[in-house]
Amino acid sequence: MSQLTPQQLAEKTWDLYQTHGVPFEVSEDIIRSKNLELDSAFLNNLIEEHQNLSRATSSGQFKSGLGGDSTKTRKLHTTTHILHQVLRSIFGENTRQMGSAITEDKARFDFSLEQNLTDLQLVEVQTKVQQIIDLKLKMNKQEMSPEEAKKLGAIGLFGEKYGDKVTVYTLSNDDQVYSREFCGGPHIENTTEIGKFEIIKQKSLGQGVKRLVFDVV
Repeated sequence: MSQLTPQQLAEKTWDLYQTHGVPFEVSEDIIRSKNLELDSAFLNNLIEEHQNLSRATSSGQFKSGLGGDSTKTRKLHTTTHILHQVLRSIFGENTRQMGSAITEDKARFDFSLEQNLTDLQLVEVQTKVQQIIDLKLKMNKQEMSPEEAKKLGAIGLFGEKYGDKVTVYTLSNDDQVYSREFCGGPHIENTTEIGKFEIIKQKSLGQGVKRLVFDVV
């Protein structure tokens, strides 16, 4: 860290917050303790750019952690919603998404959790995700105000401020809602398109953040 410029320190501070959930204040205290200088203006620009991106996403524009818009990335993207809800059902509603990245090859999903998942828990997560996929659920897309979405129990990620309208994607049947989130898309139309879900590995990112890498075939 001592070899980084003030702007690079700002980028590192943002990356630690975005990827691992490290509060800005913690990174700033460490930087000050080493008598280094942080480019606060550049950090603020990074924060503002992220907020603008989130507002664009909530208004329905395609801007997310997806590496392209293809059938495969749509499958993986929809699966992150299912995975998110399964993790919350197992570990509690305080479990929240901390980030994600999707490519043609695989996807990663970062979430808040103190402990590593045991082998049995990994099997439980994989089984429950697959069970939801196999229900042949239709993806329902609705536009509404953030207030209406919250009343429906939709999950708004990262605690960002949203615009007047948000797009809510819901997977449900007559008896139960399996996933409902604010999201900019894109998604598949029915879970029958997804196929087989497989967790490839898990990784601990520190600061109470875990990562699951997965694929669908």
